[in-house]
Amino acid sequence: MPGEEARALIISVYEDLLSTIFRKASPMVGAITVATLLESSLEDAKLRYPFLRAAEVGEEGVSLKGLHKEAKGIPPQKLKAGLEEWVSNLFAAFTILTGDVIVRQLGAEVERVKAKLRELRLE
Repeated sequence: MPGEEARALIISVYEDLLSTIFRKASPMVGAITVATLLESSLEDAKLRYPFLRAAEVGEEGVSLKGLHKEAKGIPPQKLKAGLEEWVSNLFAAFTILTGDVIVRQLGAEVERVKAKLRELRLE
């Protein structure tokens, strides 16, 4: 799969995952808390993956629209690694905050993403 197409699919899959996480976790701990955890987790991931600076987090959710331009030329596997690190950081933050309550409830979403990436041969 060409790099541009692979990057677009990776961004789409992770934007869907992050939006689902936001939507499902917000009723449990509040939208502001989820946005704060997303932002904090993103900041940590940006240290290793500066292209993630194009991601946006707000009280309404996550947008990766700017990432399409910012990630141009980034190898798809590196893009995926950066987004995976963001999600991993987020799950670590949720675990600190709630034990594994939220993480258990969102685990199926992560597995769905992994399956989708395998299906697209992007894992």
